[in-house]
Amino acid sequence: MFIIDKIMRGGIKKKLDESKDYIIYLYKTGYTQKEIASIFDVSQGTIGRRLNKWGIITAVPIDNAVLKNMYINDCLTCREIAAFFNVSTSCINYKLHTLGIYSKSTWRPFVKTLLRKDISKGIIYNLYYNKKLSMSEIANGYGCSRSSIGRRFMEYGLKPRDRVEAHLKGKKHPNYGKPMSIAAKIKQLNTIKGKTIVIKSYGKGNGAYYDTPHQGRMWMRSGWELKVADYLTSQSKDWYYEYKWLDIGDTHYLPDFYLPVENKYIEVKGWKTDKTMKKYNIAKEIYEIELWDKTKLESMGISIR
Repeated sequence: MFIIDKIMRGGIKKKLDESKDYIIYLYKTGYTQKEIASIFDVSQGTIGRRLNKWGIITAVPIDNAVLKNMYINDCLTCREIAAFFNVSTSCINYKLHTLGIYSKSTWRPFVKTLLRKDISKGIIYNLYYNKKLSMSEIANGYGCSRSSIGRRFMEYGLKPRDRVEAHLKGKKHPNYGKPMSIAAKIKQLNTIKGKTIVIKSYGKGNGAYYDTPHQGRMWMRSGWELKVADYLTSQSKDWYYEYKWLDIGDTHYLPDFYLPVENKYIEVKGWKTDKTMKKYNIAKEIYEIELWDKTKLESMGISIR
């Protein structure tokens, strides 16, 4: 792979050397290095190095201390420094790298310029901590980037909210005002406390296999249904689980239990939604069905926990 890259680089250099007169002509007639580079499909630095080799341009002496001061203390961008010395941005980047200065890991104090928004610490504190706006929302309000707001936080010594504070609280949460599932509670608590928490719960979503009297081993969908099965067995009742679909007109309904001796169905229901209760009420008008909800189970001495 290294040999192939070396051959390709050699081919590019040869191509540029063959076009030497044309490249010099373009440069002297006002074309920039970047424009010439786009014509030959190479980088601006490649054109600059060829022009320097041919003696058309000479390397601009840039004092390292001056460059470091302009970038670190004056907070000028690479583009602004390049324009000052009349060189390419890649040239400034390269010189900074030789000094061990990299843009992503170098701390530079905040300096107000025409391109940067002047936002006080008090304003940011109020918007972020009191009004609970996100960095992106603050940035949109001031017409700047999110990273600009992030730099203000560094300058002012403000601490960003963690993921739990930022996303799991307040009216902005997509599930605000809605009942939280057990799985969501476990996930939230694990995130907050940083450790695994086991929460034992019953009812919907806590099913298990059960050895029925007539149908063999079957999966029951909730903890309440398991308790009802135990209760019916303890009362010597003959029962089937999800015996058959009942025709209720435009659709069908599947009760949880069927008692053949009494020819009666039992519907175990913890969560009563409008949709499920509508179907139940239609079925109740046609078939003998009892609703065993929380109140009914507790009155019968069946623990729901």
